[in-house]
Amino acid sequence: MKSRGFTLIELLVTLSVIAVIATIAFYGLSGAKDPQPVINAQLEFITNFRSLQNSVYQGADGQNYKYLYLDKGGSNNTKYSIYGNDGVQIGQTVNLPSGVKLNFSGLPKLAICVVNPNMTLYDGPVGSSTSPCWNVSCGAGPYFACQSDTGLPGGTFSPVGSAGPASITVDFTRGLVKRSITIEGSRMIINRVYTQ
Repeated sequence: MKSRGFTLIELLVTLSVIAVIATIAFYGLSGAKDPQPVINAQLEFITNFRSLQNSVYQGADGQNYKYLYLDKGGSNNTKYSIYGNDGVQIGQTVNLPSGVKLNFSGLPKLAICVVNPNMTLYDGPVGSSTSPCWNVSCGAGPYFACQSDTGLPGGTFSPVGSAGPASITVDFTRGLVKRSITIEGSRMIINRVYTQ
């Protein structure tokens, strides 16, 4: 018996199916490797952080400290909020670009506190239940960052920088792309903020 081989139609159909699958795979993977949304999220975070620092350092609105609140649990890892020293949210929640998520090590909730450098340890509401920067559970701060298991304020706290210099790194990821921001400080002073 002679072997018949493939007809031209069969070959064209097979090649068309392979081309469609390759196109879908290419566009799916190219989105996972696109760094721009992650870079935009990182830059926006730094801009908001610097704006918060300038606002607190100038003291124009009478608030001596404010904080960024991050939550890596569930669907909350796609946004963060900015709060004043009275524990009230300032402005809108900042939503990250589509597909970008934030993460950090340690407990699932994080407050990054910006404190006016002219303040002393006794200027804040020590033991306050409205601010993680001074919450008594976090060692009656202030600290430049404080983490919690169930929420801020409330829950079990873990201060960052209570025993001297420390750092906290916030990662922004989307697919295969990852960019980081590291904040270094000691007690209530933020010494350096840099990107990786």
